[in-house]
Amino acid sequence: MTILDQYWCKAEEIHETLRTSYKDALREHDYIKFDHIGTMEEAYLQNKDILLDLIAKFERKVQAATQAGLADSKQHRPSLPRIQLPVFSGRYENWPSFRDLFESIIGKEKSLGNVEQLHYLKVSLKGEAHSIVKNLPTTEQNYTRAWKLLVDHYENKRLLVRSVLSGFTALKTLKWESLADLRKVYQCVMSTVGSLESIERPITSGEDLFVFLIGELFDPRTRREWEDSLGETLDPPTFQQVRQFLERRIHTLEALKPVSELSKAKSSEASKGQARTHHTQKKDAERCTLCKGAHFLMFCEDYRGKPPAGRRAVIESNQLCVNCLGKHSVEKCSSKRVCSACSDQHHTSLHDAFRALKPAEASSTSHVARKPSSDRTSVLLATARVRVEDRTGRLHQVRALIDQGSETSIISERLAQRLRLQRSNANVTIFGVGGQQTGVARGKVSLSIVPEKEESRLHVAAIILPRLTAYSGKLDSSMIDWPHLRGLTLADPAFSERDTIDVLLGADVYASIVREGLRSGGPHDPVAQDTIFGWILSGCTSRSVTTAHLTAHQCVVGEPLDTLVRQFWEQEELPVTPGPLTESERQCEEHFVWTHERDRSGWYVVRLPVASELPDLSGTRRVAVRVLSSQEARFLKNMAFAELYKDCLHQYELLNHMSLAEIPTGLAQSRVCYLPHHGVVRESSTTTKLRVVFNGSATTPEGDALNKNLLVGPNLLLPLADILLRWRQYRYVISADIEKMYRQITVHPDDRDLQRIVWRAKSFSPLLDYRLNNFAILLQ
Repeated sequence: MTILDQYWCKAEEIHETLRTSYKDALREHDYIKFDHIGTMEEAYLQNKDILLDLIAKFERKVQAATQAGLADSKQHRPSLPRIQLPVFSGRYENWPSFRDLFESIIGKEKSLGNVEQLHYLKVSLKGEAHSIVKNLPTTEQNYTRAWKLLVDHYENKRLLVRSVLSGFTALKTLKWESLADLRKVYQCVMSTVGSLESIERPITSGEDLFVFLIGELFDPRTRREWEDSLGETLDPPTFQQVRQFLERRIHTLEALKPVSELSKAKSSEASKGQARTHHTQKKDAERCTLCKGAHFLMFCEDYRGKPPAGRRAVIESNQLCVNCLGKHSVEKCSSKRVCSACSDQHHTSLHDAFRALKPAEASSTSHVARKPSSDRTSVLLATARVRVEDRTGRLHQVRALIDQGSETSIISERLAQRLRLQRSNANVTIFGVGGQQTGVARGKVSLSIVPEKEESRLHVAAIILPRLTAYSGKLDSSMIDWPHLRGLTLADPAFSERDTIDVLLGADVYASIVREGLRSGGPHDPVAQDTIFGWILSGCTSRSVTTAHLTAHQCVVGEPLDTLVRQFWEQEELPVTPGPLTESERQCEEHFVWTHERDRSGWYVVRLPVASELPDLSGTRRVAVRVLSSQEARFLKNMAFAELYKDCLHQYELLNHMSLAEIPTGLAQSRVCYLPHHGVVRESSTTTKLRVVFNGSATTPEGDALNKNLLVGPNLLLPLADILLRWRQYRYVISADIEKMYRQITVHPDDRDLQRIVWRAKSFSPLLDYRLNNFAILLQ
């Protein structure tokens, strides 16, 4: 069943990719005409229905066999509530109770075979515990093996004790007297004691410490009561005394609690208990809503035989989802499927029903004419015309909305594609007025905005949304004359035009935009605020902004075909100039120009781009030693990995890419840094199965690291899209791998102590210091 669901999810993802990537071209393809995705959905649902029937039959057989085997024992037992199978998620503190209960219900039941016991064991496990036995086939001999794997893994008293005590030590000290918090402390204490006794580790040997820790959890008033209860005795209190004190204290607080709260709590518990006793079968939820048959609605002959309007009436009368025909609203639908015919958010079987409404709806709105109300109030939002840079440094003018009510800046998907900026992943959910979710970010870009009269750029981190806002100007600028705004250079001179907004500048950059200066008029006139883009207008207006004649809806004609083709080729052009460098990148480039050289043998020699005076990094040796110890522990578990690792560093020595060094003393320690290293295995590689990676981000106890003190240069690797475009310009191309490419660059002798490592080929040998003479591979 899981594999079938995974395949269907993958099919939906591929369908969504095709739909969003090809759009109009896909509508004329046979894939849409013959509704292949609908055919796959039918096959998926039919096979899922078959599997559910088989599972139900199997469970009925097992239940019948179990009831037959227990028939003799039931007549000698009183009528007791049915015990549900325990569920174990892998928490060590829950293992003893799960082990005893499962063995009592399933393990010692002689009427069950090993196959049935293994089945019950697997369905009782989840999470980490289930991963231990999930790969074992459900066969006769594997039950004993699976149970032994669980016992060997979880019968670890050291980890059991640690897990139990970690729950107790996680309790926070009470700040004030509270019945609920005190009861929580009591329950945790008793649970801890019971769990330790079940694994034969009672608290008798450490009773004094345990009682002391319990007392430290009390609030000031409870602690005073605790000390008063001890009286004048000089002996340390016992666990029995603190347990009795907690019980008395809880009873006292319960007696002081108002009766209304007690009755409310009892009614709440009763309702919760009642809710737990009612369950519905999973099979019933999959019955056809229309004919109550054992199939999904889309397979119902009665449903298919209805006209489009009739199918829509069935969906609306039963309050079903118009997107997947499920028993929920379309707002709560998690399916990514849309109509394969028109790509709207409804099921393909409802396409004709929705399409029939569109002509009427269109005709009712395309010819409407009305006379605006004379007392209508319009509101201006703060907009500006700004210039943004694309990836090649060219400027584009777009319309931006300056919104203090937004926590972050946003860019439209259309503009992000137009600028061809490099994206990074961003998992951000956008909430609007009323806490309603309005969208999910499609990524994040770094946007550079260039003001008209400012030398510096405004760098904005903006998330990407399909659409920002439906706002557009609603005023006739020719009819407007605000005296307090005369002579001002507006940030958006065409504030009344209806072009779209592609950038939203939020409160994260608002302080970098505004300047001193505010102009205000009458109570119904907009205010003007000075910014780096010019004066922005915002506020309500009730001036004579409406015309006396009737207004009709506007029809906008698209751009000519030749203009669209020209824009397409301009977008696909290779970048002619690199993007501007940041200050750090410029310093790094200048450092390279002045410091690189070639030695007598022709080797390329570079200096590390140190940003400023280096702090003392000798403390990184402790980190390097600790990481090496963990690698040596891994060597013992994986001999093949150990051999590859040792061969790689031995090759470093043979090629003189690293050399032995003395342990520094005195002032020489101040310019020494040790790089922890570990191995990265790539089984798919045909040349190098293992690479040793050196970590330049290892920190000293003071928080200093080598990478924090190095300049960050520009990215020298071209984007993959540019490489593919250049690749297509030539008939013949050559692709080759340069062996040890980065290690052909030699580091200047004065900087090699910043690339020290700790290494020994055998674990019983003394630790040795080495210098990396060449550029460290993948310096993180």
